[in-house]
Amino acid sequence: MDQKRAEYIETCKAAVTHALENNKMLIHYVRDFNYNRVGVLVASLLDNEAVPSYGWAMCHPKKDRFNKYIGISKAMERMVLGCPTDEAGNLILPPLVMDTMPEFEKRVARYFKLDPEIKEENITN
Repeated sequence: MDQKRAEYIETCKAAVTHALENNKMLIHYVRDFNYNRVGVLVASLLDNEAVPSYGWAMCHPKKDRFNKYIGISKAMERMVLGCPTDEAGNLILPPLVMDTMPEFEKRVARYFKLDPEIKEENITN
């Protein structure tokens, strides 16, 4: 690993550590078919909003090696600044993120206690 990448990882690690100390955040890793981490999804309530904000980051499968600190840092950036969209305003998401999103949204609803029906299901089961 070259020196610049190592410095960037340390910068990202410090930012992630600071964000996790000060915020309630849910992190979910996206995995490929071999169960290797290739991306990350994050969700958090920003500025005491009622609806959580989402962010994601994926590495290029042939060019990059996944690093959790870089991934979480980039996902937090997208969560705060917004995700890329096309001309019609639709989010541009990689296929693995799209496949993982329904499961992650259920976790987010439970984690942030957004859906009272989910809470009731857990009590009755």
